[in-house]
Amino acid sequence: PYDIPTANAFIPKNNEDRFVLSAHYADSSLGVFLHSISNSSQWENLLVILVADHGAHYPDSIQYHQKEKFHVPILFTGGCITKDTVIHKICSQTDISATLFSALKIPYRFKFSRNILSNDYIPFAYYSFNNGMGWVDENCYFVLSHDSKSNIIDSGICNSSYRFAKSYFQVLMQDFISK
Repeated sequence: PYDIPTANAFIPKNNEDRFVLSAHYADSSLGVFLHSISNSSQWENLLVILVADHGAHYPDSIQYHQKEKFHVPILFTGGCITKDTVIHKICSQTDISATLFSALKIPYRFKFSRNILSNDYIPFAYYSFNNGMGWVDENCYFVLSHDSKSNIIDSGICNSSYRFAKSYFQVLMQDFISK
């Protein structure tokens, strides 16, 4: 997965180096693409949404269940974006839909998507991995192992978050099973 069609910026010594080189190549290619379309006639009305996936194997120092593995940026760019800003809110990839539809003033109904720009937005993120789930909100971070039925990470003040997260997970699973 780390084969890239250009000269390397440096000589890789291991798979982590190869991963970094592949990310460098992807970033460079994305920059070339965005630059080319920004000079096109379509740019003025164009919205480009870039969001990373989770689960990168590297760096090895981050364990598969830690929130850092699931912390991914999202970028809204294009000619239709009129305000340059950075928003630091806890949210989920599922929140992209409601946020986008709301900004476009298009009616929507997404069960697990929330508009992160709304005044009543409650920041939290749920994530799952093989045999477990994680929860992050403004006051709490915990990871539950389905195997041991116990928390393997517990940080912050989580009293109300535990109940809400477990309920959220239950509704999510019921929705999944019903389809």
